[in-house]
Amino acid sequence: MSHNVLSIMKNYLVAAVFDNIAGLMEIDQDSPFKIRAYRTAADTFRSLTDSIEELAERGELRAIPGIGEAIEAKTRQILETGTCDVYERLKERFPLTIIDLLALPGVGAKTVQTLYNVLKITSLEELREAAETGRLREIPRMGEKAERNILDGIAKSLARRGIPIVRAMALTESLAGQLGRQNGVRRALMAGDCRRYREMCDGISVVLVSDKPARALAQAASSFSNADVLEASDSLLRVRSEFGEISVWAEEPGHAGSALARATGSARHTAALERIAREKKLSFVETRLLDESGAPVAAPDEQSFYGLLGLPYIAPEIREGQGEIEAALAGRLPELITIEDIAGDLHMHTVASDGVGTAAQMAAAALTRGYGYIAITDHSQSLTVARGLTAERVREQAAVIEAVNASLDGFRLLKGIEVDIKQDGSLDLPSDVLCELDWVAASVHSRFNMPGPEMTERLVQAVLSPEVDVLGHPTGRIVGVREPYEMDLDRVINAAIEGRTALEINSSLERLDLSGQNARRARDAGAKIVISTDSHNPGHFGQIAHGVGTARRGWLTKDDVLNTLPLDALLAWTGRES
Repeated sequence: MSHNVLSIMKNYLVAAVFDNIAGLMEIDQDSPFKIRAYRTAADTFRSLTDSIEELAERGELRAIPGIGEAIEAKTRQILETGTCDVYERLKERFPLTIIDLLALPGVGAKTVQTLYNVLKITSLEELREAAETGRLREIPRMGEKAERNILDGIAKSLARRGIPIVRAMALTESLAGQLGRQNGVRRALMAGDCRRYREMCDGISVVLVSDKPARALAQAASSFSNADVLEASDSLLRVRSEFGEISVWAEEPGHAGSALARATGSARHTAALERIAREKKLSFVETRLLDESGAPVAAPDEQSFYGLLGLPYIAPEIREGQGEIEAALAGRLPELITIEDIAGDLHMHTVASDGVGTAAQMAAAALTRGYGYIAITDHSQSLTVARGLTAERVREQAAVIEAVNASLDGFRLLKGIEVDIKQDGSLDLPSDVLCELDWVAASVHSRFNMPGPEMTERLVQAVLSPEVDVLGHPTGRIVGVREPYEMDLDRVINAAIEGRTALEINSSLERLDLSGQNARRARDAGAKIVISTDSHNPGHFGQIAHGVGTARRGWLTKDDVLNTLPLDALLAWTGRES
């Protein structure tokens, strides 16, 4: 390769600059429309599968939806120089570390600006020191309770380790794409924490399959010119880069299965495999299995690798050392849900609120995936920033959906809503309006920091509401940014079961909420799960893969998930007529 392999990660770099611009503008109290434009551009570039650099070279940046002349010009500046004029101007006003303060519960942009202007606080560490020494009391309305909340938020923020999966997945896919184009590389495969859908990843891992693995790694090593080499052998290159730790494994095709298994499983899972190998007089050395004489044993795929150890194939998502080996040995591994099992999507937004596609466009995109139904669930009236629907607008949209359905055969758009759960647990629209709909998702979009008992009661009341079919993004977490609500999740799960309300796995990589662990917890208690994308444009339907991956991480099967059902069975579960 003639250029640094890290350059192919410029999609993420450009997105990160736009994210930072939006954060600094927010602190600077700039126009909400400008802030939203930069955040939208960041989201768009992060989700692109094509290289921004190549699109720019071909003059195709403006062909990307939502990218106008101003964003295009700044994107070209960032690609050429790593920055842009507006970014540099903002950095002259504020240090970048100040953006971290925005992620703290209860600390908004106005407070951050005050902290900077009055106390010259520019980082989490400086804010912690100010809270511990009582200096925060110099800020109006900053009392003891706010001080405690800030210290608690800082502790949680500093305790987080790793790379949020939304970033790690983009980097891993981008790296695999570029390394896969090297001369002599047959395939480049995602491995590591991302492949297991771990929400916070320790690093980025890719496996190269090549007839000459040592040469493939040497090519990769030469391209990491700006990274510190931590380990280098004929089968593994491990470097520390500005993106975190990157591991590149390489093997011949005959040993690709053992290499991929080695590079994917957690430390506990891999240690268990090594014990089983020793019992069978095999040795598990780096990327290969060796027999008793020390000769390599071929394992071209993971099925054959696990077979050599006397095990059935264990899906990547559950290779955590949390009972999967024992279940495999006892023949009790579940048949995990697959993308092909999904019959429809039950959470999405259109131009009626904060989406960018019409109901008809969402239906067309769903049809290409082979779905039999989707639910249009725009926001309700409390979420004014998302142009939430009033009762009147809900009924107007229902008429639009009926008109679209009249033109479709063998497919149905469900009339739905994502209704806000108010502070007292009541819903944002009257019961008579909700009862006219086919599907009601209820979600929290405000007052995330309520005390645990109050938040629990809020959610319990919502899931017991007879109109509600599913609790959207149930714990409210944003991976690596916002902690889950303080609440008694088991009580909410039990109330959901009592109220015949499902719990959502939101497929957005920023949420993955419920987590795999909590989805398993809910399933074991007897709750039903819905896997939805929360799509805001027709191109988001592919995110279902992340929700399914998370469900698989939670050991869920097809029978645990409502939207694997055909439409008649789904509506029968809700108690509505088809």
